[in-house]
Amino acid sequence: MNTHTSKAKSYDIGRPEYPETFFDFLYNETGLKKDAVIADIGCGTGKVTKHFLGRGSKIIAIEPDSDMLDVANKKLSSYSNYSSFQKIAEDTGIESGSIDCIFCGNSYYWFERSKVVLEFRRILRKDGIIVMSWCGNGGNKYDGELYQLKEKYKKPVLNKHDESPVFLPGTFLEKTFTYIINETSEEFLHGSLSASFSPSECDNSYGLFCKEIKELFDKHSINGKLEATMQLYCMIGSAENLAVYVS
Repeated sequence: MNTHTSKAKSYDIGRPEYPETFFDFLYNETGLKKDAVIADIGCGTGKVTKHFLGRGSKIIAIEPDSDMLDVANKKLSSYSNYSSFQKIAEDTGIESGSIDCIFCGNSYYWFERSKVVLEFRRILRKDGIIVMSWCGNGGNKYDGELYQLKEKYKKPVLNKHDESPVFLPGTFLEKTFTYIINETSEEFLHGSLSASFSPSECDNSYGLFCKEIKELFDKHSINGKLEATMQLYCMIGSAENLAVYVS
């Protein structure tokens, strides 16, 4: 599913980086090897992908949106351990049994579960792992105001957002990382614009949304920076234990 059409610029500017402690955890405590072959499914503009590449892993990046993938390719094509395909999660085109780790960063809930589970089981090696992660605000004083503002300008999203459990109960490892970032006005604005339900430049509400986001930033920022506590939640499990739901 292509859920973030026209969002590539905002996604690349505004989405927060992952903390290095997350990658330390994966490589030191889950059995993931530095030279692992990782399929980054829904790689977006490659913000997380570059960290895996920097650790020495071979990355096959899958992304359906051409604008997102163009940004990723421009940033990452110099890495010899990087390749990418404009494909969907349910049909990656990756060779069967060739992947050590499947990574989904803020993407799995957009996939068609009954199909993507079969695809993940097909491409993952027998002892491979699946890493799911979701990043969000971690209890900032302005979170309530930001939520209300986004709800005010929220537009309908046609694609289904599936929040049903990912793995079967009791079959996965979970861990939460809390960290702090300091955002500029541009990063804060584009982070809000990057959501699938936020106004795009072609929408009539775009100008008002940007104006109110900037006012919220000015209200809570200090010396041009807004301190934000972030939480990164991750789950690690196997393909066999992915939960499947039949509608």
